[in-house]
Amino acid sequence: MSLSLRKIPGFRSGKWWKVSITSGFYLFVFLTILAVLSSSAPTLALDKIDPTSKNSVSIAGKTHSNKPVYLLKDNKIVQSIKSDSSGKFYFALNDLKDGNYTYTIETCNSEKKDKCKSENVLITVDQTPPPKPEIALPNKLPNDSEEEIAIKGISEPNTKIIASVQDNELPATTANDKGEFEIKTGLVLGTNTISVKAVVK
Repeated sequence: MSLSLRKIPGFRSGKWWKVSITSGFYLFVFLTILAVLSSSAPTLALDKIDPTSKNSVSIAGKTHSNKPVYLLKDNKIVQSIKSDSSGKFYFALNDLKDGNYTYTIETCNSEKKDKCKSENVLITVDQTPPPKPEIALPNKLPNDSEEEIAIKGISEPNTKIIASVQDNELPATTANDKGEFEIKTGLVLGTNTISVKAVVK
């Protein structure tokens, strides 16, 4: 009876144990990263909320997917949800009156509230109408109705400016951080009535 032995490629050269060590190293790195991620608090990013004149405001943000997210007022939970599969979430606040409101958004690894991350949110509601803008017409008005003029003015910063000529509303513009704005419009022959008002966005 005779036996035939076939040489396994790489067996004597030591390649097999090099491959095993390399695979084991990558597995160790993967498990280490997984352990670090599971033991750390989820990330939390909130959308910016500008001052508003509306009595309804949404707080939106993003964290890890399917994580519990809490809305707190004075350290008490007033709403709780779970982030969606992409990590997005939002809370709706209604019937707000004029004033400043401070809330806390908190997200955790689990509903046991372990490894949490929190951020404070300031909401400003101001339903007081801004004062009437001041405008200045150019020194020289055109003789042709097809020629435009530039009306410059001052209002509260970042307010929406709505103007109309002869009761025809013009495209809205926005005052800059200094309250300055400019409106370009044509005029009709004869007397023109120009109306300008500011509203909170």
